[in-house]
Amino acid sequence: MNIGLISVNDKPTTKMACGGTEVFVSDLAEELVKRGHKVTIFAGGNSYVKGCRIVNSTSHSLADIQKLAYDDYHAELSTSERANIGQILAVRNILTAKQYENEIDVFHDNSGSSIIASMLDLFHKPVVSTLHMPISLDYQLPCINRYLSHSNVHYIAISDYQMKNFPIAEQRIYNGTEIVSDNAVSQQHRDLIWVGRIDPDTPKGLEDAIQVSKITGYGLKYVGFIENEAYFRNTIMTVLHDNVIRKKQFQTRREKDMFYQEAKVSIIPVKCEESFGLTYIESMAAGTPVITYARGAAPEIIKDGKTGFLINSSEDDIRGNYLIKQCGVAGLIEAVNLIYSLSDKEYEAMRCACKKHISENFSLRIMVDKYEKLYHILHQSL
Repeated sequence: MNIGLISVNDKPTTKMACGGTEVFVSDLAEELVKRGHKVTIFAGGNSYVKGCRIVNSTSHSLADIQKLAYDDYHAELSTSERANIGQILAVRNILTAKQYENEIDVFHDNSGSSIIASMLDLFHKPVVSTLHMPISLDYQLPCINRYLSHSNVHYIAISDYQMKNFPIAEQRIYNGTEIVSDNAVSQQHRDLIWVGRIDPDTPKGLEDAIQVSKITGYGLKYVGFIENEAYFRNTIMTVLHDNVIRKKQFQTRREKDMFYQEAKVSIIPVKCEESFGLTYIESMAAGTPVITYARGAAPEIIKDGKTGFLINSSEDDIRGNYLIKQCGVAGLIEAVNLIYSLSDKEYEAMRCACKKHISENFSLRIMVDKYEKLYHILHQSL
């Protein structure tokens, strides 16, 4: 089949991108190519995915707009201004994709844009639309619901939690990732790590991870792209200490795999209602357990006490009867200390459980199998 993947386009789509949607599109595309499909990706400038045709809906001449969306200039933009730029770029992307409709059998929208929902009836070919947006962006739901009459559009949720909150979704397909090989990697497992976006609109709890590092004395290494410089300066820099190290962005998949694999535990105390959480499964695919707040889809992804620990974020927000009874940062600290207190045999068993859990439930193969089956059904229905 000829499959058209519509990605985000305010930043490049590559396998080493920091954003979850870009990684999702890259991994999906590469696996589809391996299975013999022809894949076209509609994305921003500087995008690259092996074996795929890239159609840039923003050129290098629009680099300044990309900087507005993803650099220090971000601090000068209000939330509404950032949203407006994103919507303008999304519209440009969908219009570009439309020009290639005669060459595509099935489109797969990953833009996460509510405006796109109002434009998908432009297509005569089937459209799969994966709902990547977090539940916290609930203002988008009415925008999408307004266009449910589009019989050619098939919405996919990425978790049961999201599906419950977005009844427009026809089915749930979990995100997937590759299982990390064990060979030729140092098995030190010393530090805490944090990976994510540094953004007040979708807070990932880096400041809480830093606080845990300071109180426990364990080192913290973090990798994150700063989407809002003012937020980073006022919320993160004010709590940094000598035991916290910021690492450069990953340049290769091996760098990312090793970063996860060499860690003792990933502490990613997300403070919003995430629809999924790709960093959770990337960590566990490398054998590294995860500690996070029991928000959004986290309880679906992490097996409490088996592949990490779920923590109630506060006494006023009890989501479950988890093994760690303390809440908030105190609960994170208790979980970290418990991980470090495990014997080598107990800790290795937890690492093995992490990889087994991902292999059986969140592998890239399982995810692509389900999307490929859906593409075939829709293509045959034409």
